[in-house]
Amino acid sequence: MKYRLLDILACPICKHFPLEHYVIEENIYGDRVLEEEKPLCELYCGYLSKEVKEIKEFPCEECFKKEVKT
Repeated sequence: MKYRLLDILACPICKHFPLEHYVIEENIYGDRVLEEEKPLCELYCGYLSKEVKEIKEFPCEECFKKEVKT
């Protein structure tokens, strides 16, 4: 799962946003290159667990190379 997914997921029952997540294991793909404009997330950065409006420097390049395994 990509961290960016947390920017759009909400609880299907109560519509709570953002969802809490606990990362146990990550996969790192060092060969990925970010070709899109930062920030990739609109409302919530799942990588930093913060709202986008609270972030001064976006770690999108680092986030783009990681995926949550478990």
